[in-house]
Amino acid sequence: MTWLSRLLSFFPALIMGLAASVFIWICLSDSWQMGSYRLALLLFVLYGLPLIAYRFHAFFYPVEAGISYLRDEHYSPWWGAHQLQAIYIALPVLETVLRIVPGAFSQWLRLWGSQIGRQVYWGSVGEVADRGLLRVGARALIGHRVGLYEHNI
Repeated sequence: MTWLSRLLSFFPALIMGLAASVFIWICLSDSWQMGSYRLALLLFVLYGLPLIAYRFHAFFYPVEAGISYLRDEHYSPWWGAHQLQAIYIALPVLETVLRIVPGAFSQWLRLWGSQIGRQVYWGSVGEVADRGLLRVGARALIGHRVGLYEHNI
């Protein structure tokens, strides 16, 4: 693994550490107004920061179809992209919340670079990996506990 691969392997732990710190800060808040700003910061840490990091990573290291070797001396863009999304695989409740609002989960995936058609129904529980490579046609129904993996291991 390269130094960048090793560095990005700590990204999920960094996000969880930041989220835990902000959560504790919220709990120690004296006023509702300050608490609401801190809640917005928590949502940014959980949803915005990984997305921004992924888009930045995809700009410099786009994930392309083909074979990816993790033990190679060259950096694997798939590995880095996977680490930036790993928090949502480890804690599926973060994306389950988005599935409650009609259209929100499809829009969320589009922000990651997925191509999602109109009127897609997402079951309440599922797993999506490699969001930037996902393509779902219009009026699709993704059932309960379905896993969508755009890679082979």
